[in-house]
Amino acid sequence: MEYKKVKLRDVCTVKQGLQIPISKRFKEKAPNRYFYITIQFLKGNTEEYYIEDPKESVLCTKEDILVVRTGNTGIVLTDVEGCFHNNFFKVIPNEKIYRKYLYYALNNEYMYKKMLNAASGTTIPDLKHSDFYDLEIFLPEINKQYKIVNILENMDKKIKLNNKINDNLYEIQKCYFQKLFRDNSNYEIIKLDKLCNISAGGDAPKEKSNLKSDKYNIPIISNGIDNDGIYGYTNKAKITTKSITISARGTIGFKVLRNYEYYPIVRLISLFPKTDRISSEYLFCILDETTINGTGTTQQQLTVPMVKDIEIKVFDRKLIDKFTTFSIKINDKIEQNKKENQILEQLRDTLLPRLMNGEINLDKIKV
Repeated sequence: MEYKKVKLRDVCTVKQGLQIPISKRFKEKAPNRYFYITIQFLKGNTEEYYIEDPKESVLCTKEDILVVRTGNTGIVLTDVEGCFHNNFFKVIPNEKIYRKYLYYALNNEYMYKKMLNAASGTTIPDLKHSDFYDLEIFLPEINKQYKIVNILENMDKKIKLNNKINDNLYEIQKCYFQKLFRDNSNYEIIKLDKLCNISAGGDAPKEKSNLKSDKYNIPIISNGIDNDGIYGYTNKAKITTKSITISARGTIGFKVLRNYEYYPIVRLISLFPKTDRISSEYLFCILDETTINGTGTTQQQLTVPMVKDIEIKVFDRKLIDKFTTFSIKINDKIEQNKKENQILEQLRDTLLPRLMNGEINLDKIKV
């Protein structure tokens, strides 16, 4: 049974965000100040700004739905609160649609492309309210909306649980590292250039896809934080050994240990040991203890020569081996959880359109 289609104007309204001059943005928290939600925040910029006494219409809670109209057109987010920038608009559901159902109806690959296409025709895509309202979604009865959300939410809850487990595993690894090395004075100071091969990412490959497939199964890695910086997928790897990546712009210093093949692109630096003095696991944790700063006044950046000059402590090899053996077990479990999340995300994204268009009979599904 196929559900009816409705235009978004029939089930919601929108509220536009507000452009705040830099002179009226504050870096300190204070009463009546609200976190300013911007495109830079989406890109992982850690510098926070606050707005004092904004209009109620440009405030959102964690329950609200925001859509990016320009800058990263088509991105949908929730679970953030504060004052939202003019690049966003807030989507307010009416009584015909369950808020969480509306969120899932908007936050998927199909609707992302629809919004991007609706905003095309300009140098910088800008999704007008009228074009957003003209987009269509499937609208089952309200009780079926709740059931669809329950199915999708159960998968998202498992994904969040795995992420929380991984956060705890990272902390356990960090604590063990500090236990072994913090009060140990028997070490050498050595530059990374003597210990690692270091390279910068290049342009994105011509052959790529936003979705993983049999043909495109090599992750393209950028400097982002979300999803470990996975930007898309291609068919040929540039890095084929276990390595560490460091973001070189925007999210400077964000590090990931990667035990898989990948294709690094601009704003990303890759490091992998070229000597048996250290392991990738040790390198990842010692870099986590090392302050990494960029240069530049307008926009900070990190370069390969700068990374080569970073000095780290190198302890006794037997002690590093002891840590590495422990760390490998931790990282194996982290990778298992990440792979399970990828499967759950693919399953959710496959089921979502079929649940919403009525292709899957909800009466046969127990939640």
